[in-house]
Formats: sequence, C-alpha cells, structure tokens
Amino acid sequence: MCRILSARCVDPNIAWPYHPRVGLGRLLLDSLVQALAARSPLFASGVRDGSISLGLSRKIGGKRRQKKIDLVITRDSSLATLVAVEIKSCMTAHSKAHTRLVAELTSSLDALLDADPNAKFFAMVAINYGTKFTSPLNLPGPNLHDSGDAPALTAALRQSLTNNIEMAGTLVIPIEFDNETSCRMAVADSGHYPEGEANFMAGILGALGLPVS
Repeated sequence: MCRILSARCVDPNIAWPYHPRVGLGRLLLDSLVQALAARSPLFASGVRDGSISLGLSRKIGGKRRQKKIDLVITRDSSLATLVAVEIKSCMTAHSKAHTRLVAELTSSLDALLDADPNAKFFAMVAINYGTKFTSPLNLPGPNLHDSGDAPALTAALRQSLTNNIEMAGTLVIPIEFDNETSCRMAVADSGHYPEGEANFMAGILGALGLPVS
C-alpha cells in the first residue's frame, strides 16, 4: 500500500494521493488480494478460475439492516464460510476517531451476521502516524498532530475490536503519510505489524478452508 501511495504522490496526473471522500478502500483491497494470493496458491488459482468470488462494495444484510461491505469473498466449497472485509482509515483528527471507527465497523459486522450468522468478519484500519497531513478538504494545511495521538488510537482500537468476540480478525496498519511527498510504514508500531498481518491473512484463508503455504 505504501508503495502505491508513494507512487501516487509523484504522479503528475493525480491531484491528491488520498482524498477523504474516496478513502483507501480500493488500494487496501488490491494489496490484500495480492497478499492472500502470495500466501496461498489455491487462493490465487481460485480467483483465476472463478471458484473464489471477490465482491466489491456489495450490499449485504437481513431484515433488520443492510450495509455495503467493502469486500465479500465466497468460495465454492463446503469447507468455506462467507468472508467479509471492511476497510477504514484515520489520516487526521485521531482523538475523535475511535468512537466513529468502532461504530462503523460494528454496524457492518451486525449487518453481515444478520444476513449469515456463520459468516466471518475482518476489519482493516490504516492509521497515519505522521505528525502532519494535508487534506484537500482543509487547505492550505497541513494539519499538525501530536506524536502520541496515533499510538493512543491504535491501542484503543486494538482493545475495542479484539474484545469483540464476533470479530474474526483485526489488522491495524501504521503508516507515515503526509499526502504530498511519500508514504512508509510507521517505525513506532512496526513491531506489532508483521505478526498481526500474518495472523490476519491466515484467518481469512482459514475461513475459506485454504491452507497457508
């Protein structure tokens, strides 16, 4: 994802690498699918032959509520359950983001389980650890952040989401991104990320009944 955002920073045809009204959903989904394919040849071949279906921005729910879910993965196998992945991000205003992110993810989770109680819900949240960020909605900018805002939000989110036993998996992605020059993984939280990413990917593949190579 950081490679994609950094490339967008220097692309003269792109006004803003990230725009709040668009979010990071499609970029993260592309990165997720590539990562799953790299970890499981059966996932990669299933996507190619159509036995694994990737539904983008699919409306899902039951009688009580319906929501659009960023990614719905289904596999033509009795070993698989329906998998849903919801993507969120926080680039600025970290101190106000916790309640919003938890509410939005919980609402999507409830809609999914209303449609299929056996489905598995996975959440991905990108959090900006950079101390400044320029938003196209708040020019001239940049917005300045306290260095403790992002770690505090990360810790609060991990606690809130992992304590929800109905969540099948949570991945918080720490990045340093100013929306003008570059994007990189945040060193301050990088120790938690590799292990968390591996467990997150293994959880999705396991729900689909696929081994991890």
